[in-house]
Amino acid sequence: LATKLSGWQDGEFCFIRQNARYLFGREETVPDACSLRGAQKAYEDAGGSYVALVNALLTSDSFLYRAKEPPQ
Repeated sequence: LATKLSGWQDGEFCFIRQNARYLFGREETVPDACSLRGAQKAYEDAGGSYVALVNALLTSDSFLYRAKEPPQ
């Protein structure tokens, strides 16, 4: 399955988006589009490196300046 999805651009972006959701602790919003595009470029430029993807997401404005959720 991973091999089939790896050549499919929508599958790649879905993979990136799901990782962003996990790391951001929320679903993406319109202002996150730039961070997601940057993460996708870093992932592609590094030949599909997961480390590059996570690094790009963790250093993005969407992660660094995310709103803190109030305690429940």
